[in-house]
Amino acid sequence: IAQDAAIADPIGEAGVFTRDPFLRRQVRLRRLFPELLAWEPLLITGDDGAVRLTVHGADSITTWRVKARGNTQGGLVGDGEGTLRVFQPFIADLDLPPVVTQGDEVAVPAMAWNYTGEAQEVVLRVEAGGGAALIDPAPQKLRLAPGGAGSARFRVRFDRAGRASLTVRAAANGGAADATLRETEVVPDGWLVEKATNARLDVPLHATITIPADALPGSITARGRFMPGAVSQVLEALSGLVRLPHG
Repeated sequence: IAQDAAIADPIGEAGVFTRDPFLRRQVRLRRLFPELLAWEPLLITGDDGAVRLTVHGADSITTWRVKARGNTQGGLVGDGEGTLRVFQPFIADLDLPPVVTQGDEVAVPAMAWNYTGEAQEVVLRVEAGGGAALIDPAPQKLRLAPGGAGSARFRVRFDRAGRASLTVRAAANGGAADATLRETEVVPDGWLVEKATNARLDVPLHATITIPADALPGSITARGRFMPGAVSQVLEALSGLVRLPHG
């Protein structure tokens, strides 16, 4: 976000945008959206039975469920549950599919929610990164009533396999702003071929994998997994079977 002290505030007296609405607005980019915020398998309390756990927060606008279970040296067991609500009065986000195919053109919705208590004129701007490119990068405007929501579609082309990102920046004439980054995986437009080699850690492994000359550029990846035993491999295979035939 650009910032220039010599440029006047882009919001005019009439409450409409008179200049670039993103100038002079330093907004934290929200980009961390885990399903699980924290997991701590072992906490030792003091003599008073209390313990403090510091957790790094995520960027999700949601209500987290907090659960705790404990036991005493004498064998007594107890548990508790609570909630942690994360909220802000002005929200912007993208409805980006988790996986797209190289060469796809997608109309991605950029959305905004207004809980400021006043009507807002909103400008949405989307930026592309990685293997994504905006077909029409022009910002779009929305008018949101108090408690209302709206969306605008931005056409995006995914040219390169790998990870791609889109960032939406929203600025309202009342001074509210938000910015969110979402990522997607761009898979090559071809036939997937996988090769796997298994071994034990106590035995040296030397494997040679031949890559075809006609392999698609950017489609070659390598991944290693370490399993504690054969049961883990079976469970992982069952998880894949459950997802078939729809991915």
